[in-house]
Amino acid sequence: MEVTEELTVWQPTALPTSTQTQRLLLSGLAFAVAMVFLVLGVAAVSSKIYSTGFGPRSAAEQALHATQGELELTKLRLQRSERLFRYLARYGISADLATLIHDRALHEGIDPELAFRLVWTESRFNPRAVSSVGAIGLAQVMPETARHFYPGITPAELFEPAKNLEIGFRHLAELLSRYGPDSDMALLAYNRGPVRVQELLHAGIDPRNGYASHIMDGYYEAVIRRNEEQF
Repeated sequence: MEVTEELTVWQPTALPTSTQTQRLLLSGLAFAVAMVFLVLGVAAVSSKIYSTGFGPRSAAEQALHATQGELELTKLRLQRSERLFRYLARYGISADLATLIHDRALHEGIDPELAFRLVWTESRFNPRAVSSVGAIGLAQVMPETARHFYPGITPAELFEPAKNLEIGFRHLAELLSRYGPDSDMALLAYNRGPVRVQELLHAGIDPRNGYASHIMDGYYEAVIRRNEEQF
């Protein structure tokens, strides 16, 4: 989606339904409670082993180490649930779509915060969106770009959310790798096409059109807040 001079400022559209919210919160809380009982159980068993003198010391140590691993896993799962809740609440999208964007972004090596901003800017989370130049779906993937990753893919297949996000995020990951720390240039290449960006640069024309700055506005602050809240 090419950004014009007037950019639409994001406003909340709708809060998630209570069912979606409860599903995420309850799943995270249920898992946390289960882990608490697991920790208490392992601690009790370990204490009994030490107090009675039965069993090698390594058995208790192994049990404690296993518990520590489970606790770390629990922490990661709770952080994931919290992030998903915040994204679906911020953008007013379904829990399923928030999960799909979040997990696919991580799979392709993209920061979920950046991924959600890109999909919002590109399609407003509409999987049926089609631009005037033929870009399709949630991540507004061009058919020729899709064929770079899947030679036999058809335009109709790009309306499938999971496949669209996979290709879009993989394309963005390649651009971020190509342009190194210059994420603005990578986003600009995603929007205008890398060939077009290079043509403009070679002609001495500034290729910036407001797209990257629109996506990155407040991005680093959001990442800092997210990281601080995890500790």
